[in-house]
Amino acid sequence: MPRTKPRVPAAIVKLRGNPHHRAMIEEPAGVGDIWQSPDWFDDEQRATWRYAVLHAPVGLLSGSDRDVMAVWVAAVVEHRRACKEVARLGQVVQRSDGTVGINPYMRVMNAQAQIILRTCQEIGFSPAARAHLGARSPELPGGVRGSVIAGDLAAYLDEKPDKLH
Repeated sequence: MPRTKPRVPAAIVKLRGNPHHRAMIEEPAGVGDIWQSPDWFDDEQRATWRYAVLHAPVGLLSGSDRDVMAVWVAAVVEHRRACKEVARLGQVVQRSDGTVGINPYMRVMNAQAQIILRTCQEIGFSPAARAHLGARSPELPGGVRGSVIAGDLAAYLDEKPDKLH
């Protein structure tokens, strides 16, 4: 059976434009907003979650994407922790039996990097993913480019900023 390219989601077609006016298939939309991090996150994970929510491609993530975001955040934090241990101990360590070997944190670091790269493709968190999505960040006052928090999310952050720290 011949391989075909995966279908481009309707949200991406809307972002890129539909110059050929092809009929778009109705797709289920994500439900809810993706403001608050899971309650099992620690402080470092909550800070990473907040950073990700504030810097995600505008209008792409919804509450339905919460689990993918949770995987990305957990992988980023564990990767960071493993990198710190590799920096502290070195890439090669001496074992209890006197032999030397690769620092076990290198395996953790590399495994988390793979998870980060895979989830980045799902949520548009890499230059290649953004190029594929065709999304552009909005222009802020003064010609600065970045993400904009508007509507209900801005009100939520004003009322309960401590929930995201």
